[in-house]
Amino acid sequence: MEIASLVIHALPERLDAVRAGFAGIPGVSLNAATPDGRLVVTVEDVAGQTVPQAIDRLQAVDGVMSVLLAYQYSDAEQDA
Repeated sequence: MEIASLVIHALPERLDAVRAGFAGIPGVSLNAATPDGRLVVTVEDVAGQTVPQAIDRLQAVDGVMSVLLAYQYSDAEQDA
């Protein structure tokens, strides 16, 4: 299990398109957004996609200017 929290800065005039782009990425949840383009996003690993892969996809969304990792948690499952 891996989860990360990100602070993302997007162009304010592209905010709707950025939100739509984020909606198409599995494991991504938009938690907060301001009109000036600041967003708080949570990313969880899902089948077929790791957190770093999701972050790469977030960075590639048109209108995203920066992505800052605010928090990361990883818990490897242990065999009993």
